[in-house]
Amino acid sequence: MKKIFLVLSAILVVISCKKKVEEVAVVEPDPYAVLGPGVYDYDSNFYKSVIIDNAGEWMVSNLRTSHFSNGDTIPSGKDTNDISGLLTPQFFFYPNGDSITNLKKYGRLYTYYVVEDGRNVCPSGWHVPTKNEWDTLTRYVGGQESGGGHLKSTSLWLSPNFGADNESLFEALPAGYRQPQKVYKEVTQSGIWWTNTADTANRVWTYYLKFGYSTVFRTPAEKNFSYSLRCKKD
Repeated sequence: MKKIFLVLSAILVVISCKKKVEEVAVVEPDPYAVLGPGVYDYDSNFYKSVIIDNAGEWMVSNLRTSHFSNGDTIPSGKDTNDISGLLTPQFFFYPNGDSITNLKKYGRLYTYYVVEDGRNVCPSGWHVPTKNEWDTLTRYVGGQESGGGHLKSTSLWLSPNFGADNESLFEALPAGYRQPQKVYKEVTQSGIWWTNTADTANRVWTYYLKFGYSTVFRTPAEKNFSYSLRCKKD
């Protein structure tokens, strides 16, 4: 009788253990990046958007508008050779970037004087993010050392596009930049974005990604250089 009791007890323990195992459900982590509703600029260009955890909602492509949000035209510096002495807003294309295809891919390049203009280059209800907002974004995509890979698109970058997986859905693209003396550099090699945070009276913080690194770099730049813009929802 004692043996029968022990056998029954053992069976009940096994059944109980199996039941406990079956009750433990596998919980998949929530994605930290989900697509948002997107936004139109003044020129009726549509931009997909992504909501990245507590970093907020960002455009998924570079800004390409030719107007401020109030409808005023942003001057084109396309045919200007040297803008070293100019203190007014300007936008540019990289070489051959004024084709519709390239414009949609890479957007336009803007001097910082466009960013600091009170008419707002971003769509209404959106803004050029600050350094702190870029830092927050960097933290939520994996930190400074590896976050760049999670931000970069898996296409259009020069090989090796180190660490790129676009896990964040941010689709960072390598539009390069323009120096004040009409010198365009690093198309397919780097993407550089203005913040709206000054470092000194003449220099402003920028964030940039490189094809051979997964790092998120940041450095101050002079206001008359021309870089890409991403807007963030207010």
